[in-house]
Amino acid sequence: VCVRFLLFVVHVCAYGGIPEVDDERHARFTELFKLEPFSRAMADKKPDVWLTAVRSEQTDFRQDMDVFAAGPDVMLKVAPLLHWREQDMQDYLQKHGLANVTNYFDPTKGLANRECGLHTKL
Repeated sequence: VCVRFLLFVVHVCAYGGIPEVDDERHARFTELFKLEPFSRAMADKKPDVWLTAVRSEQTDFRQDMDVFAAGPDVMLKVAPLLHWREQDMQDYLQKHGLANVTNYFDPTKGLANRECGLHTKL
């Protein structure tokens, strides 16, 4: 997969564990482990379009997003599922036999309904 998509893998060992959301080190942790790698990949690949599966019901910030928006640089950011509700997503997944991949822990968010920064800072 890495060769096919011309990707490189970086393995980082964090000492001291993942800082809690209210810890002053958490912002730096988020920058190092999520925002910077994403920004670096976008700068390297220079895509014209960024497709995202965010939905407006997920966070307060996303309620004010548009389906089409300017992304980093001159990239077009598209959120085709923005107005879908949870039931729409579940119905689609079931109809097409797809796994629900929302059941995961994102250490940069800590809690559900919290933004990590990809859509607020980039």
